[in-house]
Amino acid sequence: QHSIWHAIGSAGAFGAMSLSTTDIPLSDLQCNGEELPLRTYPARWRILAMYMLLGFTNQSCWLTLSTVSSRAAARYNVHEDWVTAQTTSVTVLFLPGAWLCSRVLASTNLRRTVIVGATMQAVGVLIRYFADVLLRPHYPRLAFAAIFFGQDLTALAAPSFMSTPAVLAEDWFSAAERETALSAAIFSPIVGQGFGGAISGFTVSGDHGEGVEQVMGVQAAVSVLLFLWAWLSFRAKSPTQPTRARHDAASEIPVLQTWAKICCRPQFLLLLSVFDAGTAIAAAVLTLIGQLAEACGYGPGIAGGGSGLYILCGIVGALVAGSAMGRTRAYRTCLRCSVMGSVVAGVVFLATLQPGSPGGLLASMGCFGMLLMSCMPALITNAVEETFPQPADACTSLLFLSANVLQIFVTPLLQAVHRTEPDQCGGLLAPSRLFILVLALFGCLLPALVYKGECNRKKVEDQARSEAEAEISAAMQVS
Repeated sequence: QHSIWHAIGSAGAFGAMSLSTTDIPLSDLQCNGEELPLRTYPARWRILAMYMLLGFTNQSCWLTLSTVSSRAAARYNVHEDWVTAQTTSVTVLFLPGAWLCSRVLASTNLRRTVIVGATMQAVGVLIRYFADVLLRPHYPRLAFAAIFFGQDLTALAAPSFMSTPAVLAEDWFSAAERETALSAAIFSPIVGQGFGGAISGFTVSGDHGEGVEQVMGVQAAVSVLLFLWAWLSFRAKSPTQPTRARHDAASEIPVLQTWAKICCRPQFLLLLSVFDAGTAIAAAVLTLIGQLAEACGYGPGIAGGGSGLYILCGIVGALVAGSAMGRTRAYRTCLRCSVMGSVVAGVVFLATLQPGSPGGLLASMGCFGMLLMSCMPALITNAVEETFPQPADACTSLLFLSANVLQIFVTPLLQAVHRTEPDQCGGLLAPSRLFILVLALFGCLLPALVYKGECNRKKVEDQARSEAEAEISAAMQVS
């Protein structure tokens, strides 16, 4: 009788993956060493909210000075290029940060990884704040050096919140909820980037950047509170696993060896191409939208409104894509639809970037953001499926690492091409717009169409479901 109920419980929980129970200690859930039923817990939403806020705050700190670079340069008595270098160094430090994140995750667990990242983030923003308040009035350049160091310390923490969303989603959420949670976790840092730049633009004023200390003070207070919350409440994983598919233990293979092994998979390299080209286009458009809009006769209001619509619609697109993948589990189909839709929307956006059509420009940019950002969860999900059973954070780290490197070159190159154009508000055949179209065609669309990666994780879950159903049938016959 016990085996019958064990079989029914195992398969029944697998079929109703959205089942929620109260938080129960693992010791209270063990059943004579037998495999426990699949279930999810209400604590998963608290863990997800904490994770999203940490990523949001981390990326908002990154762009504190970038949108007010000239005022920041005057405030700290440095050349504006140093402010730009401070912003650019964050992308360079993603590689050592990703390696550190992978090593901590391999040797411990997700809780320790998040705590380490939250600690570095809190210490980094506190250094920035006290350097501005205490050092700047007397030694402005020394204060900027300390702010540079504090920002770099915060940058090293970024992969703890940007490379591990797949790990969080798999450890806490059922297969039906996993992609939605993944989408939310992925997109929160991107929203933080837009918020960080916008809040500095609205708050900082004057020739010497009055208001920077208030922005840094709020960021420091929030980061410390999030560190305390994570220390007290963030848990390593769900007391019982929500799905049957499990990745290889990250500690079994060195990080660099794991990355090299993943890079030897041709289908993953196709996903890498789509992810890198897509994020490079997104970063370039958001960075240069002010210049592109100004060349066509639009003011900062249209550029800022377009950026805001891009981010807001992107949130909707990412969540819709995650929900669609969770419901259908048609991962490759969702990826192709997202990429093809984003390319079409991108062409429409470039075509409507003309004088005298602000409404069309704003609408097209919102659609472009919605479809382009929907590609991100689809790409990461397909990457995890293709590289399974390799650790989920390994492929995510590679995606973001390579994307950050490519962005360093694409945005300045597009800006240089745009500046050399005789008519900077030309049509689709203008050199700068052709540059974007060619990158989208050969970097995104073609690789997505030829991608034929395996859904390895899905196969394991389907096989486990079949075995559970067979166990139920056998138990019923015995009874």
